[in-house]
Amino acid sequence: MAKTRLSGTRIRAPRPGTPGGSGGKNYKKELDVILNNLNKEISGIAGRTLTGFIKSARLIRERTEKGNPVTPVDLGNLRASWFTVTSNGKIIKGGGRSHQAGGGKAFVGPNVDKLTQGHSEAITEAKGNAENSSNSRGGPSLIMGYSAYYAGYVHEMVGVEKWTKEGSGPKWFQTAIFENKDKILGLIRESAKIKK
Repeated sequence: MAKTRLSGTRIRAPRPGTPGGSGGKNYKKELDVILNNLNKEISGIAGRTLTGFIKSARLIRERTEKGNPVTPVDLGNLRASWFTVTSNGKIIKGGGRSHQAGGGKAFVGPNVDKLTQGHSEAITEAKGNAENSSNSRGGPSLIMGYSAYYAGYVHEMVGVEKWTKEGSGPKWFQTAIFENKDKILGLIRESAKIKK
């Protein structure tokens, strides 16, 4: 769950046990099913552009912050770990206390060093993966997600009744994608290059 990819043909979340796949024992396959179905529809859109993927990523990020449920907050480190990287190496800034957008030290608390290092490593890996995906598929690529090592675990904490932030809860990322599928596809279609 830690990373999701928008590319020429797919959006993908890594499996547990792979780099960025921090879902652990509580990992559910529901997100994979949602992403696979969305992948099929994205692959049918001719002339996909990076602009459409960026608009979609911004929509998803906005819905994780203003939808229902929203991203859980304790110290704010999970929200601060959000990142978006494109196949041309651009880091898309904005949203919440984004570590990249805010500059300086956005992470707080006892695990600052671990979170900062993990964030840097996630962005470096995402840049390489986005470029490789773009080259192999011949189209744009975008990777977004959370670099916090515990993101997948928190995402799958179904059954927890009390969260520290009102309106937050499990599956916030999955819900943002599922409930906005038509809008995501619409943004990608609107930005597609028309081939003559």
